[in-house]
Amino acid sequence: MTMPISAIIGAQFGSEGKGKVAAFLANGFQHAVRTGGPNAGHTVQNGATKLIFRHIPCAAVNRSARLYLGAGAIIDPEVLFQELGNLPFKFDRLMIDPNAAIITEKDRKVEAKIRKKIGSTAKGVGAALISKLRRDGSGVLALDVDELGPFLGDVSDALLNATKKTDNILLEGTQGAGLSVHHGEY
Repeated sequence: MTMPISAIIGAQFGSEGKGKVAAFLANGFQHAVRTGGPNAGHTVQNGATKLIFRHIPCAAVNRSARLYLGAGAIIDPEVLFQELGNLPFKFDRLMIDPNAAIITEKDRKVEAKIRKKIGSTAKGVGAALISKLRRDGSGVLALDVDELGPFLGDVSDALLNATKKTDNILLEGTQGAGLSVHHGEY
């Protein structure tokens, strides 16, 4: 049995046009997943309107697609809610995994100190991920943020059910392989 899953990834350092490709292909998918953080944005044209996505999958332009931020997402709630307010869509179709990492002010301060050394955007993405990976209680998760409550759900289970129905799923990458801590220039 084949899985109807497609992935859009960047083979460079980002800014390869992943968001534009995801928006262009969006109508072929019932589900779209994004992980990663809000380091930069994906800019797409939706008719005459320019839309900027920093957390939400660009496949949101398909107004019937279910949207997900998986457990691997690193979320800045302020950026997320600003984005939800700026985009012309209803977000009753958005689900956030309770185990997604949350960026705090502390995380931004940590990265600001080492910004030039590591070439960071100082958005707090890496520091929030490190706090989560420590598993010592220093990391904040989506389940810890009351405002995210209406969006929380079991993303893994929802996607597993989608594969059982052979729905099409789009995985939207963020950044590019050149920034990977495993395959990039670290």
